[in-house]
Amino acid sequence: MSVARKLERLVRSIPGVGGYQDREATRESDRSVRLRIGAGLEQIKREIEQLQRQLAERREFAPLAALGRLAAKLDKVANLTKFAPRGYRAVFDQPDVDQDVLARLCAFDEKLLDELHGLEVRSAMLLDAEREPAIFEDLRGLEEALDHFERRYLTRADILDGRME
Repeated sequence: MSVARKLERLVRSIPGVGGYQDREATRESDRSVRLRIGAGLEQIKREIEQLQRQLAERREFAPLAALGRLAAKLDKVANLTKFAPRGYRAVFDQPDVDQDVLARLCAFDEKLLDELHGLEVRSAMLLDAEREPAIFEDLRGLEEALDHFERRYLTRADILDGRME
């Protein structure tokens, strides 16, 4: 066993310290997931803005306003995830972190990351669309998926507050 591991075990034997370290690790994990989601949404936004520039250069102006609204919505949801409070009182300030809540949160976050991947796939389809009818169809699909993602993300707080099983 390494010296660092031995010191960690020793420190954890002090009453209250282990729970504090668990809460801090959980907060950091929560923050990492939210930042990953925010970064993924920002990447999609940058790609949408690039598509806007390409369409403007080709003088295809019809989809630009809708793409602009989508980019703004992506920015809003990205900020919602990135700038949420770090950790949540209901879970992280308890002396012992509720392992059931953490398990539900972990499963929920895995699904969120899967949904983020779905948004990335829909974005790629939109970027590959050649002409307006396909662009509008893919744009609608991406926007609906983003609306669903945002509603789903907002229910994450319900898990943390113990309102969702």
